[in-house]
Amino acid sequence: MADQTISITAPDGTLQTHVIDLDTERSAANIALSLDGLTGVSAQADPNQVTLDVSSTSGIVDGDTVSFVLHADSGVSTAVSFVRDSATNLSLEDDFVAAINAANLGDLVAIGSTTGKFTIGSPSGANIGIENFSVLDAGAGTQTIRFDNTTLTEGGAIDSAVRASSVAIQLDEDYTIQSDVAGTLSSGTFGVFNTQADVPATIDPGGILADLDTGLNRILNVRASIGARLNAADIQQNLNADLDVDLQSLLSDTRDLDFTEAISRFNLQLVSLQAAQQAFVRVQGLSLFNFL
Repeated sequence: MADQTISITAPDGTLQTHVIDLDTERSAANIALSLDGLTGVSAQADPNQVTLDVSSTSGIVDGDTVSFVLHADSGVSTAVSFVRDSATNLSLEDDFVAAINAANLGDLVAIGSTTGKFTIGSPSGANIGIENFSVLDAGAGTQTIRFDNTTLTEGGAIDSAVRASSVAIQLDEDYTIQSDVAGTLSSGTFGVFNTQADVPATIDPGGILADLDTGLNRILNVRASIGARLNAADIQQNLNADLDVDLQSLLSDTRDLDFTEAISRFNLQLVSLQAAQQAFVRVQGLSLFNFL
């Protein structure tokens, strides 16, 4: 496979090139390792995971021998084989999981998921592949397994499949990156990376900064709204404090009332009220006709 040249342009126009040897760096983990640390570039492989469905292998019974080659990165592989034993592992997928984990290939880990299925994962983003799947049995027929959406048939035309992860690239401000291999515009990836690892053809720091500005403006608007609500709460708290003072004063006046003095004052005011009422009655009856 041909090498791929990656070009990184600095804000001052300085050009930095890096060659990826795709004969040896064919996984997201290896590609990220080769790119990470370049000036202005940080790269990290995303974890990789594949689902295998063995529910259609009903012909595999106790005593049958299942074998296949398990691949991680380029040149990293191992032969895996196990004898079906329902006494040790109740389900066939449990036999697969136990055999793959016993192979101890890189950081590949197999985990049972649902009935008839299990997953193989690589936290570092290594490739995951299987080939040469076969079953030594007593003539139960040709067996198949599904590797994600690929059906692998023992002895068939399709007996291998590989799942690659993706590479997340972060560029410093105003840095750009491009490849000498044309990519697919619809997917935004480099040509060779389409089958090895997804890498953005360009990254626009200006767009990222604009998104950050938008986010900061929203935070400021929320803070302003919260500040207005807190101010209203403070005003209401002050009003409540004033009302509390008035109520305390009223309560004190009520508790400290001199009943003798209050009754005397009440009688005085009552006499004044009666005199005013009598005067009003007299004035109300006056008329100019009384003087004609």
